[in-house]
Amino acid sequence: MASQQPQPHKRPLDGLRIVDLSMFMSGPMAMQICGDGGAEIIKVESVQRIDGWRGAAARPGEAPWEQSPNFNWVNRSKRGITLNLTDPRGQELLKRLVAISDVVIENYTPRVMDNFGLGYDVLRELKPDLIMMSMPGFGREVTWRDYVAFGMSTEQMSGFSHLTGYAGGPPMFTGVNGGDPFVGVMAAIALLSAVHHHRQTGDGQYIDLSQVEACTMYIGDAIANWSLTGYDPLRTGNDHPAMAPHGTYPCLADEWAGRWIAIACQSDDEWRALAGLIGRSQWAEPASPYAAAAGRLADRATLDAAIAEWTRSQGHIELMHRLQAAGVTAGAVMNGPDLLNDPHLAARGSLIAQDRPEIGVKHYPAQPYRFANAAPPQERRAPLLGEHTNEVLTELLHLSDDELNALERDDVTGTVPIAARAQKEPA
Repeated sequence: MASQQPQPHKRPLDGLRIVDLSMFMSGPMAMQICGDGGAEIIKVESVQRIDGWRGAAARPGEAPWEQSPNFNWVNRSKRGITLNLTDPRGQELLKRLVAISDVVIENYTPRVMDNFGLGYDVLRELKPDLIMMSMPGFGREVTWRDYVAFGMSTEQMSGFSHLTGYAGGPPMFTGVNGGDPFVGVMAAIALLSAVHHHRQTGDGQYIDLSQVEACTMYIGDAIANWSLTGYDPLRTGNDHPAMAPHGTYPCLADEWAGRWIAIACQSDDEWRALAGLIGRSQWAEPASPYAAAAGRLADRATLDAAIAEWTRSQGHIELMHRLQAAGVTAGAVMNGPDLLNDPHLAARGSLIAQDRPEIGVKHYPAQPYRFANAAPPQERRAPLLGEHTNEVLTELLHLSDDELNALERDDVTGTVPIAARAQKEPA
């Protein structure tokens, strides 16, 4: 008897089709996670309103809407189509697409999908077991339902920014993208929970995800503290309530100017090791006021100054290795070139090289996990605007060439934003 060949592994989400109406980062990030897990993601934009992240940090030149690092990163592993959802033909095509899909996700304000005539009550008539996720900033059935939300507002209104910044100073953003990454991860978790439930029961689901509440989940410890004790730590910069030293310290400058290292002593043993390395072993002896954490916390400034004097003449990455070898928690503050050239990340396969028209081969972060018994993620780069419209509408909805041409002629579909086209037309 001939031996059977082992079956190739599938990806965890193979066979799942998602219609992605989300824009910017939070929804698209959730979809990137699903796409890398094997789901078929069909991203829907329009030539009237392209994804706003196509213009974020885009380089000047031909078709700048295709050169955004932000868009090209977060929209990996998707096919892209354009449909004008204010046109009845675009609405009808989306309905037909939803009827043969498993999931719909959108992050508009609550009124938008209903204005399109594409709310959940309408779509589930087409597919009763549909899973749909809406991601309004503040939830659907609340006073603030129509407030516009971006990462720099959800992060603030969640309470997150109250804790970020330096003592006595104003609240600070965590970064350009604000709370969007927090929301994207939470959205993926909620969506995959609904998919699991569907596979167990066959039931559809509607998910109302509040972006503000998703951000608040990440400061649950602070909220519990406020509730239990009434204590508000305010902003403390890099200080830690129980650890000292705990901060970032200057290192030897290079072509990127100042470089930094983070050092944290979580125990007296770590402190003894660090004190020996900086030439202050006497500070770890039992008679020293710094031998125990309470003394170190009381005089952070003296310790920080001594450590900074020691670190500033050393390379940040080499010093990190030296400290780690001695048992001290330390991490070099890495910048983009550090990460792109890091041998550890290269060994992990943490960066994906993808070739994109106009910009060439660039690197993008992969997911931080690896499935031992699944096929690797698909290597699909972010779609050009409307790149797969004809492919999807022919393959899945069986439109004819004449129908496709009519849709493009009337701007129901297309590959060039109307705003960009208008700029090129003579007055």
